[in-house]
Amino acid sequence: MTGKKAGLAALLRKEYGDNIINIHCFSHRLELAFRDVVKLEKKYQKLMNLLIGLHKFYKIHKNRKGLKEASETLSINMVSPKRVSTTRWLPHLSEGINSLAKNFRSYEAHLASCRHENAKAQGYYSMLLDKGLMTFAIVLQVLL
Repeated sequence: MTGKKAGLAALLRKEYGDNIINIHCFSHRLELAFRDVVKLEKKYQKLMNLLIGLHKFYKIHKNRKGLKEASETLSINMVSPKRVSTTRWLPHLSEGINSLAKNFRSYEAHLASCRHENAKAQGYYSMLLDKGLMTFAIVLQVLL
């Protein structure tokens, strides 16, 4: 929307003159600054892959049912995996990390039980057991 030639601000400037002031959304600027800082950290992309992957994995009824059963067995109130891929605003990432923390034991139990027949489950299970990645998620949550 802020493109120099064909963005909305540029089109309005052509139509109404240079008195148009273009203001970049503060939330978007904050998100871009945050990404510039963490994109150098490989764990950020790995964490995003885990959060997005868990959301997609548990959209499948069979997997969601298994997670619910694991949560009930462990006496944990299941929190639905949050979608962090539509817009990656910081609150969405924070909600995704919160649901990861609340469901961690349920994810671990369910993924451990189905990882032998499902390669994706094995991959997510391995990421869950990555202490460096989970520490990064906790630190990131504190910063958010």
